[in-house]
Amino acid sequence: MRKNLVFIFLMFTVSGFAQKVLSGDFKLPANEKYVTLDWDCSNTIFDKKFNEKEWKAVKGDDWPEAKKQVIEGIVKDMNNHLKRSRIIAVLPGSELESSYTIFICPIKLDHKGNNKSIYILKDRSGNELGRTQFNGDGGNWGTFANLMGDGYENAGKKLASLLKKYNK
Repeated sequence: MRKNLVFIFLMFTVSGFAQKVLSGDFKLPANEKYVTLDWDCSNTIFDKKFNEKEWKAVKGDDWPEAKKQVIEGIVKDMNNHLKRSRIIAVLPGSELESSYTIFICPIKLDHKGNNKSIYILKDRSGNELGRTQFNGDGGNWGTFANLMGDGYENAGKKLASLLKKYNK
């Protein structure tokens, strides 16, 4: 029993660190209702050797479709967890105007969907307001979009928790 309590305590402690803000904060002005979610893969290293152009050549049409499916899933998960807050996550190009964007910036991403990603909140002028990091474990079976979705499975919930914490 004692070992179980120690294990549970450690899990809560580790999960608390997983949502630590690296710099700034994720506070939005009181009148801001929307936040856009978008990708920034300009500094991503794919499969330990490719940049985004090379990765797109390797993955072909799977790459843009995977990004689209995954970001739609993250936004959906975020909004499910933001129901009792004033914030609504929106996709890029949405008719709902947002002055703030959270960029998903994978540092490392592989063909199984395993990732190490930085999430950066920026205003419309490009000023960085906050930065955090989450890692995700991909899958073993399925399409690339499915594997990548596995890797980003908890990102929406974590981002929503962070936004709720700073925007009470």
